[in-house]
Amino acid sequence: MVHNKGHKAMRFLVMAAGIFALAACDDSSIGGSDNGSLDLPDVEVAEAATGVYGPIIYGNPDAKITVVEYASLTCPHCANFNALVFPEIKEKYLDTGLIRFEYRNFVMNSYDLAASVVARCETQDMAKKMHEAFFKTQRQWLAGPNQVDAMAGIARRLGMSRVAFDKCLADKDMQVYLGELTQHASQALKVDKTPTIFVMGDEVEGSSLDDMKADIFARLDKALADAE
Repeated sequence: MVHNKGHKAMRFLVMAAGIFALAACDDSSIGGSDNGSLDLPDVEVAEAATGVYGPIIYGNPDAKITVVEYASLTCPHCANFNALVFPEIKEKYLDTGLIRFEYRNFVMNSYDLAASVVARCETQDMAKKMHEAFFKTQRQWLAGPNQVDAMAGIARRLGMSRVAFDKCLADKDMQVYLGELTQHASQALKVDKTPTIFVMGDEVEGSSLDDMKADIFARLDKALADAE
């Protein structure tokens, strides 16, 4: 059984290498919000598709002030942002309902794609729990001898069986969507690093987490003051 799972995981990782070359479809749209969010790409999604398409949304979904983060689940800087900066944003702006925060995947490699597909398999709440767990244990599961099995172990602790995990991992609709999301960010928005943060459509500056945090807070405070 373990041997078969290993082969399934390997087939996924080989297949994933071609996902990012796919061109965007144009028959239907998963649109962004109209409250300052950056547009999302036009992507055709089958009616039977399940899971979370579009951004993972934190805070007040109807807030006038929007922050967008493009991040990779295998990026150490993104894990540090999640651990050191996001909690302060949450306490000051999200828990108080002042802003809408959108997490968008910018997929960097096949392991990132695998984790991102599984994280988005069920609901917004599960996606948030998965992201938190993958970021918090990033060093451990990436450094292990079998990254996919390590991901499955994390998912199991959150209530997802191995059977459900394998089914999620094989979700081609979500794989394609995440490839499209990444391609759109790179080509249309010129995202070339993670994390990349936008406040009301303007990219945050700073090469360090402290600089980025200062710029985010300054932009948000100004936007909230202007909105009063």
